[in-house]
Amino acid sequence: MLNLVIPSGDDLQIQCNGGSVLQGYITYRSGTSLLQGKEVTQLVNHTGTGAPVTLFTSPSGSCTITGWSLYNSTAGDANIAILIEGTPTGNVVPALPSFAKWTPQGVFLNNGQLITSGEPGENSVLVVYSSSSVSVGTGDKTFSYASQSNLGIALGTRVRVSSQADVANFIEGQVTSVSNTSMTVDSTTIGGGGTYNDWVIGIIGSIGQTGATGTNGTNGTNGNDARMSTTSTDSISIGTGTKTLTYTSIPNLGWAVGQRLRFFNNASNYMEGVITAVSATSVTITSDLIQGSGSYSAWTISVTGEAGKLVTDVRTGVSLVANSTLTINTTLNGNFTDHAIYLNNLTGGTTENNLIDITNASAEKYYIFRVPRDGTAGTKTINFAGSGRTYNRSWLTGTLAIGINETWVLMVHATSATNFDVIAQRVV
Repeated sequence: MLNLVIPSGDDLQIQCNGGSVLQGYITYRSGTSLLQGKEVTQLVNHTGTGAPVTLFTSPSGSCTITGWSLYNSTAGDANIAILIEGTPTGNVVPALPSFAKWTPQGVFLNNGQLITSGEPGENSVLVVYSSSSVSVGTGDKTFSYASQSNLGIALGTRVRVSSQADVANFIEGQVTSVSNTSMTVDSTTIGGGGTYNDWVIGIIGSIGQTGATGTNGTNGTNGNDARMSTTSTDSISIGTGTKTLTYTSIPNLGWAVGQRLRFFNNASNYMEGVITAVSATSVTITSDLIQGSGSYSAWTISVTGEAGKLVTDVRTGVSLVANSTLTINTTLNGNFTDHAIYLNNLTGGTTENNLIDITNASAEKYYIFRVPRDGTAGTKTINFAGSGRTYNRSWLTGTLAIGINETWVLMVHATSATNFDVIAQRVV
């Protein structure tokens, strides 16, 4: 990008159409070089007046703007300009109509698009919503969605597509075709069944490789290939924690402590976990991922890969509380692993001011909120707040307005038990 140097004491100003709302950030370093000073992030939550408004004053010794990312959250064009104090005619960089380039990498777009500058380019949309009517099953599955100019899901990426109403109904597989408005997934792993039109598409981890098979016995002459799967008729219930199955003696079993196994009854009922003890006649795992429920006495035991982290913990029983605070306790409904997804809906025509608070969090955990709103009128807002906790919001200290028929994804990163970074992205 063309880095913008602001002389000491001069103001960095922004100008856009009256009523247009810009959200995002501007980053800069002290001095005139990218190697000088610590990078500082200046959050932006600006309602346009049609005239220049000061965002901040350059520190002593000048500063260099290194990048910015702004989002026009209102309808229509914002006609944005960045200025160095003075008037709009002077050091404008430059005066910008919609879609006009202002650096080699940065482009300002109209409503609903992220605008940015700097080498990384636009932030990518990593979660999309599709209302296509598709049945759970294997093979090619195609999903359409609202146009995404900065979709971050590429060919070959592995995704999970889950029904919003019941995440037990899903498909998984690699993306074989993708555009700004549709995606085809080669489904190889499924859960549940049925036909749905409320799909959430997100990236997950790849399936782990199958363990290598042995070739020779102790003496190197009469050995058999290692056995990588077997069956059991023990009656046990699906659940988390310690689970043990016994089977007919296998002298050349190809499992070891630390490997991950799946105890499989059918596509809707199984559990997975890491081996904690194993012998020729039994194996014990610590179950940490389950599908379905109930007790069964027909199991296939086999090696499996690590589960993708995006959907390891989905909370559908938690709802926003209108004009009050929804407290998310990390011990609610069981312990978190690496992520949690909350599915919330805003409906009805009344005014709602909703607060969210997270308690008992630990460092380096992520919480994802998907908030769709219906087409009825009314004012709907969301914010994060909590006694003794700090929420660093991408929309600053004000509330986040959820527009009619909009869908937002909010990602919360816990840097500690009391400090959180909150990033909001509209996806529909």
